[in-house]
Amino acid sequence: MVRTVIALTGLFVAIVLGAAAPARGETSGSLGFGTQWWFQSAPEAKFQEFRDVPQGAFLESYMLRSFKGRDLLEFYGANAFRKDQTNTLAWWNGARLRLDLDYTQIPHNLSFVSRSPYTQVGLGTLLLPDSLQRTNEQNPASYATRMKDLLDNAPRAGMGFRTDISRGRLRGRPAQGWQVELTGVRREKSGRKPYGGAFGFNSAVEIFEPISQRSVDADARASYEHGFKSGSALKLEARAGLSAFDNNVDAIVWDNPKRLNDRTYAAAYVAGDGTSKGRLDLYPDNRSVHGDLNLGLELPHRTALTALLGVRRNTQDDRWLPYTINTAILQPDTFPLPGNNTQGKATVLTQDYRLTTRAVERFAGTIRYREYHYDNKTPEHVFPGQVRLDQVWEPGPFTAEPRSYKHQTYGAD
Repeated sequence: MVRTVIALTGLFVAIVLGAAAPARGETSGSLGFGTQWWFQSAPEAKFQEFRDVPQGAFLESYMLRSFKGRDLLEFYGANAFRKDQTNTLAWWNGARLRLDLDYTQIPHNLSFVSRSPYTQVGLGTLLLPDSLQRTNEQNPASYATRMKDLLDNAPRAGMGFRTDISRGRLRGRPAQGWQVELTGVRREKSGRKPYGGAFGFNSAVEIFEPISQRSVDADARASYEHGFKSGSALKLEARAGLSAFDNNVDAIVWDNPKRLNDRTYAAAYVAGDGTSKGRLDLYPDNRSVHGDLNLGLELPHRTALTALLGVRRNTQDDRWLPYTINTAILQPDTFPLPGNNTQGKATVLTQDYRLTTRAVERFAGTIRYREYHYDNKTPEHVFPGQVRLDQVWEPGPFTAEPRSYKHQTYGAD
């Protein structure tokens, strides 16, 4: 990533400033570097939870600034080549145009000494040896001793994740009274964190959750300001944008160290060790598109009108999981799900209007109206039954009903 940033920076410099080198005195820069060594008696992650502490030589900060005519280019950052680095590229073209590009890494280290006997297969499947599950199922009396030996010899499984944030913003003044701004943010999170998994009624195990997520936010804004000779003024702003979240790990599945075979309700209730596997749905993919219109109008006689109209559409179509992962329950196989996903859709309407005046000496008045309307357009789903705790089939029907609501406020002061 660092090489890519440096290459793009060099290309950007060549395009913006031209091939000719700037004159003497038009380019300046600085570097902050050094070296350090440290010793830690135990590999505790807390010392490096949100930072990457250098061991040896390091480049603490850098800055390059170059002028040419009306153009100003800056490239600066901190902690280069480290896992907690930040880099910024900024370009100004007088007062008309400005471009900012940022790249930041944020570590979150939870443990360097944790161990796990689970083997991760694919994105969200955690497996144990079948021989271990079979032995524990057939010899439950020695379960604790056997698992202690397993954990003592399990490989290290560091717990932590890293967030990579890329930002871009372009601002400009294309004409008198106009401002335009385009922004974009991309966040990527990867790694793992501790998680608790349960089987049935009273059996649980500590596992880890694989993390592979991405979110993108993009916005466009245009505003216009104008003053009139009559003493009134107008300000109008329009915004539109998109937010998207994608989770590459749809669900997490993990083996139960106590069992190789599934159990029905009666047997599991007595033993308390549930099914041979656990499964849990994770954070669903979703999208949101929004638009806003703001109006500010200053009128004669010390009167002002402000208005806000915003519309947002949210969608979610992440796939459903089966009723249960317990193969000992046969009923769900005969009752299909009512669909493949929720087909979630909701529209949010926001309105806010205020008229304020001080037309009369020592008197001020306001008339206002506000509305928030959440219109849930998700279709109704009727399930023939449900499986509680992966142990019990409970016949339905169970209906998932969409809920909508509206809140309106009228007022006068």
